[in-house]
Formats: sequence, structure tokens, C-alpha cells
Amino acid sequence: MLNKHTTKRMWIKLAVIALFALLPLIFAASQTAATMQTAENGIADFDPANFSNPTKITNPFLPLKPRTQFTYVGFTVDDAGDQIPHEVVTTVTDLTKEICGDLETLVVYEEDLSDGELEEAEFFLVGQDKDGNVWRFGEYTEAYDPETGEFLGGKAFFVCHLDGAQAGIAMLADPSLESPQYSQGFAPEPISFTDKGEVVAVDETVSVPFGDFAGVLEIRETNEEEPDAFQSKFYAEGVGLIRVGGGDVQQETLELESIEKLGDEAMAAVREEVLALEARGNVVGSTEPAE
Repeated sequence: MLNKHTTKRMWIKLAVIALFALLPLIFAASQTAATMQTAENGIADFDPANFSNPTKITNPFLPLKPRTQFTYVGFTVDDAGDQIPHEVVTTVTDLTKEICGDLETLVVYEEDLSDGELEEAEFFLVGQDKDGNVWRFGEYTEAYDPETGEFLGGKAFFVCHLDGAQAGIAMLADPSLESPQYSQGFAPEPISFTDKGEVVAVDETVSVPFGDFAGVLEIRETNEEEPDAFQSKFYAEGVGLIRVGGGDVQQETLELESIEKLGDEAMAAVREEVLALEARGNVVGSTEPAE
């Protein structure tokens, strides 16, 4: 969640639109991608058979219960050094989506706003295995110009539907300082998703608008495209992600402001947004629609 680095948000318009136009062809040609990966370069073995109830996500550091909405507030720093208000709203939907044959995954929806205007909208797929690891199986993201509202393009990758795409770990079952660096997912060019996570602390004390927390887990994220950059994320047991940023070079800070359980009307509106996002993408035609 919030798997975005500040420098990645500045998409080159023509390249993105070209990629968006090509994605349906890429996905149509890749429906037979392998479902098993090797445990090299930090990429964990993914076995669909190791999931019995994947949409019930109870990992202590990343519990994801349908109808839960997390709101994060903070800022980013632009090239001129000015702080731009930033808000991310993450909603665990009650939608599920099948991939890799009949593996049921949970759909999470996220809106990224810059100075109150939509910059990115995405949905991503997650699932918990029998051991308690939470996996991430891909995403579809749309980008907008926050100043004009202009649609800039979309990009997507889903395991088993894009040749070379690999599932990754969103949260380890038992994160510790001895845990090796791990892949959070992989997609080859032109998507180029190479994010990795590493446990760097397990007993931090962190205060955010939502509250004060002890025993906080800190994960440092890196990627191959930005070898000199990293982003820190902080997770509280029983809550999940509470802070992004802090001592890193991304010049982005986000803190958990609120957690809300959505009622029927609000959940229906989110569901409609997700299904519209999926339909607009036209890049997931090789998967069963979310439901």
C-alpha cells in the first residue's frame, strides 16, 4: 500500500499514453504466464496452492478488513523546495477478483491527492497465505495532472496475466531484523516494478494524528530504478501502516489521520469507483471481473 515513490509520480505524458494504448495487447498475449517463481534476488516462491482463505487478511502488522478506510495526510516537496499538501485514502473493499485460475484475491482501492486534487487512482490485489504472509499480486494505476485534471494514462500488471510478472510480499508473517530483503512484486519493462522491502527496526515509538504507538515495525523500501533512494514505512501491530517517510530522501511525509468503517452507501460508492476504474483500464480483459 502506498507503494509509490515521489519521483515515480512525474510520468512522461506521451510515454504513459503510449504504454496505456499497448497494454491490452501485452495482456492478451500473456495469459499463460507461469505461476511459480524462483527464490532468487529476494523474490519469494509463490504457490497458489498455499492459500486456503486468502481474502481473510489478519496479519498483525497489516490487517485488512473489508469496508475499512484509512486516511493519511502530509506533504511532498516539489523541485522548488515548496511543501505541497498530500493526502492518500486507502479503502479495503468488499470486492474480490480471481487470478491464476481460481485464486481469490481482495481488492484494495487507493486515491492519491496533491493539494486536494486527484493525482493517482489505483486498485491492487492482495491475499494472505496459510503461513500468514500477505502477498501482492499486481495493480492497475491511472495518473492525472492535479492542476488540470487531465488524464495522463494508465499502467497495470497482474500475476499470471503479464509474462514475467511475479507476486511479492506486502507483509511478512513474522518480520524480524533477521528477515532477508524481500521482493514486493516484480514486473519487467515497460512496467518496471522492482520494489523491495527490508526490516530495519522492530521496536520504534511513533506518534501520528491517529495516536501514539510503541513496538512499531519499520520497513525500508528501495527499487532498482532509483538505486540511491529509499522510503521508510512504519507499521503498528493491530493497525497497519501508520506513517510514510522520516529520514529518507524521498521528501514525502504521510501520517495516519483516521480509520473509518464505511457504511452501505459509502461502500457502494467506492465499489462503483473501482469497477469503473477496472472497466476504463481495458487492460484486465484476461481476468475475471471483480465482484
